[in-house]
Amino acid sequence: MRYASTLSRDNRCRPRQRRGTIYVAVLGVAVILTIIGMMSVSLIRINRRAATAGFDLTEATLLAQSAIEQSMAKLTDAPAWRTAYTHDTWEVPITCGAGLFQWKLVANSGDLASPSNGAVKIVGRGTVNDAVQEFSVYIENGSPGADIVPATWTIE
Repeated sequence: MRYASTLSRDNRCRPRQRRGTIYVAVLGVAVILTIIGMMSVSLIRINRRAATAGFDLTEATLLAQSAIEQSMAKLTDAPAWRTAYTHDTWEVPITCGAGLFQWKLVANSGDLASPSNGAVKIVGRGTVNDAVQEFSVYIENGSPGADIVPATWTIE
């Protein structure tokens, strides 16, 4: 009988050890799955930010080109544009879509009116959120009242 009572004591101890091990294993798996889930959510957020930044840069590029086109239209319509605009001063920003654009004239000589046929650089800027894009073109031998045609552009 001694043998039977020793055997029953050993059987009682074993299930308790197994229950604790299974509990630790389940907790370990749950922690690993939680970490994987959190990493997936972080990756999705990073990819979304990158895509948004790319879209913003594309839209800022288009707005900078629009600024150049708008400046060319305004200069074509204003015969006395060399005296109507100020050297190296941004025009009032114009809101378009999710961003804005503006432009300025920069004379090589530092004065738009002198010489009257000197080259002038048009700088266009497009801004969408944190994305900023600038383009510039040169008007060669432009004089007040002369027609400005895109063929005279020189893109930097």
